[in-house]
Amino acid sequence: MVLIFFDLWDTLIYSPSMSQKRQLLKQFLSENLSKENISDFFNDWKEKWFKDDSLTFDSFFEEIIKNYSFKNLDKSILRVAMYPSPNQVYLFPDVQDTLNHLIKKGYKLGLVSDCGRESREIINHKGLANYFSEIFLSFEYGTTKDESLYDLVLQNSLNKNKSYMIGDDLNRDYLIPKSKGFTPWLLDRNGKYLVENKIQTLFHLKELL
Repeated sequence: MVLIFFDLWDTLIYSPSMSQKRQLLKQFLSENLSKENISDFFNDWKEKWFKDDSLTFDSFFEEIIKNYSFKNLDKSILRVAMYPSPNQVYLFPDVQDTLNHLIKKGYKLGLVSDCGRESREIINHKGLANYFSEIFLSFEYGTTKDESLYDLVLQNSLNKNKSYMIGDDLNRDYLIPKSKGFTPWLLDRNGKYLVENKIQTLFHLKELL
């Protein structure tokens, strides 16, 4: 049995509102923190939001306000940057047709994502859970792709044969899974990368698999 794993954000779904708020957040951080502290902030985001399924947005917001002495951070900017509502999230137009095609051809599909608890709600709201027989979300396992999430996938997946990984991030969705034994295909919608296995749309998987 061949299993095809997909990344979630910027591979299957996207949020213009989230992208806009993240740009505003980066601007705020650059005006209020040193480069070292900005790095610390994003490490805190990863360590807490992507790895703790009990953490609420309000508790995270209170913690960073205290830790970084922010006095004028707009809570709504951080909320949408981290936790967009399902109505602010969209499927890419090549998603449903491609997933349906692969399932009809007999492939089993899986999902692997570095994300916070908002993503589980979005997956269900968009009907994506129905496509995937295996779902590995970092906040539910307490580890990320650049740590040991792929190891957990290999240990817990029902598939012990060939597995593909499809995603948009060169390191987390291509280089790391390749080093773990996956066959990766980089989704390069904007033609930025020069790698051996890449596609510019998910529709290309219908020709390759």
